Amino acid sequence: MPPNLVGYSFSVTNRYRLWTMHILKRLFARVDGPLLHGMLAGSAIMVISALGLFYLWHAARDAQLDAVRTELVQLARVAATLVDGDRHRLLKSQAQAGSPDHLVLLTPLVKFHKATSDIIYVYTAILHENRIYYVAGTDYLYHINGDGETPDPIMAPHDTLDPTLRRALEQHEVTVDREPVKEAVRSYMSAYAPFYDSQGRFVGVTGVDMWVRDFDARIGAIRRAGIGAFAAVAMLSVLAGFAVYRLSRTASRARRRDRIIQARLADAKQQAEVQAQRAEAASRAKSDFLAMMSHEIRTPMNGVLGFANLLLETQLNPEQREFAQTVQRTGDALLTIIDDVLDYSKIEAGCMTVEHIDFDLRSVCEEARAILQASVAKRGLIMSLAYDATLPRIIKGDPVRLRQVLLNLASNAVKFTERGAVRIEISRPDEAQLKISVADSGIGITAEQLDRLFRRFTQADSSTTRRYGGTGLGLAISKTLVELMGGTIGAQSLPGAGSTFWITLPLIAGAQTQAQLTAAEQPASVPPAPPPVPTLVDADWGLESMWPNMGARLSTCSASADTTSFSWTVRCRKWMDSRRPASFATAARRFSIMRFR
Repeated sequence: MPPNLVGYSFSVTNRYRLWTMHILKRLFARVDGPLLHGMLAGSAIMVISALGLFYLWHAARDAQLDAVRTELVQLARVAATLVDGDRHRLLKSQAQAGSPDHLVLLTPLVKFHKATSDIIYVYTAILHENRIYYVAGTDYLYHINGDGETPDPIMAPHDTLDPTLRRALEQHEVTVDREPVKEAVRSYMSAYAPFYDSQGRFVGVTGVDMWVRDFDARIGAIRRAGIGAFAAVAMLSVLAGFAVYRLSRTASRARRRDRIIQARLADAKQQAEVQAQRAEAASRAKSDFLAMMSHEIRTPMNGVLGFANLLLETQLNPEQREFAQTVQRTGDALLTIIDDVLDYSKIEAGCMTVEHIDFDLRSVCEEARAILQASVAKRGLIMSLAYDATLPRIIKGDPVRLRQVLLNLASNAVKFTERGAVRIEISRPDEAQLKISVADSGIGITAEQLDRLFRRFTQADSSTTRRYGGTGLGLAISKTLVELMGGTIGAQSLPGAGSTFWITLPLIAGAQTQAQLTAAEQPASVPPAPPPVPTLVDADWGLESMWPNMGARLSTCSASADTTSFSWTVRCRKWMDSRRPASFATAARRFSIMRFR
């Protein structure tokens, strides 16, 4: 073959191979996961069912064969009993065919043949010099319908290989074919049984060939049933495969949706984290802004209030005094709002903390009562303090925060009470708890209003703000402070019958000794000198112009940092002019907060 033809043939072969691989790849690519699962499930069911059906068919066929073999063995044994062994030895050649001995030997076998259905032949065989010979057969006298073969002569050699017949002749035992012998016309099985002479010596075997048409019919019925069952199993396998395919496709789609949802959730979570970080940063910025602005607004407000108080100490006409008092009242209200906003910003920023130190509980309550005494007297109310004698005087806690909560509850009670009394009661409900109650005879609160009472920027009634003022932060801040101290807060009220607010705190007795308590109760003759702190410059707010008007001289000015309220307290050592002691005390109190530089 020319080289160019060889190269062309090789190129065509490669192209065909590549095309076949491409087609197969496209076919397998279409078999996706769900389809593959359905095919595997249907194939598995079909294979398992086919194996089961094959086993059942094989077991049924073996059972039918065993029945046929058992019947053949019985027939062969009966036929062997009908053979006269001594007379059988006399038959030596074909010339004896039709002789009296031959006929006498065949007569019982022919009767047996005629009496038994489906028997084709009954004959005898011997083994002589390791060769098998047929001696007598019923086909000499009797033929079944459809049998036109010539009878075998006496002592005709048997040259075909029949291991069943040879085993019966050699081992002198009953044998039967394991499987039917299939011929063009019919299928049959053979069984052989030995017979003996009068001396008990082995002579030969009697063979019975039986037509197994009943067996074929039964096996055919079983085969047809098996084919029908296999068809049903195939349909069931197809249906099961289709069901698995649908389920797998549904599960695959669900997994795909889950992956999409998980991706979206991850993206949403990431965005939420970003938004949370932004919100947290905004909250911190807002808290910082509120804290800074509250501090910056509080500093000039103290100056305004201080000068308003100094103005009230001068000679004013009634109209001027009313104006100055209005400035003082509104300034105090604004300062209270600023304090609430500052506390709220600290709570939102998570910077609010409480102390656990020893303090005098009764002194804290007395201080709160003393602070509110002016407002109580102005409104014509009565404020009483009831202290349980079984309570320890010194307990552990945060006196500043407890005073703040108590002032808030008591000031609300005074504010919302037109006439009557306000009662502060400190009791001990059990050994481990302290209860402080503030009861008033004011306007009261409805049950619906109690549900939102401790929410931020919420008051019992929208008209309350217009009438009594306030931001609605006080109770929310008090609730947070009480919870930080490990306690609870609540309220009971009826409209028109007054309200009772209470707080419970853990009762932990302080470790202060009685001597320290007695020393604390006695007023000190000389107050201890404050520690050195940074110097304040008060020129921004005209402080140097205030002292000469008060008749005093400012020698030194120092401050101490109070981190809980972000304020700077001014303590001044001075020489007082005895003419105006009250003026100086008022100014010192009003100018307790200065700008630090």
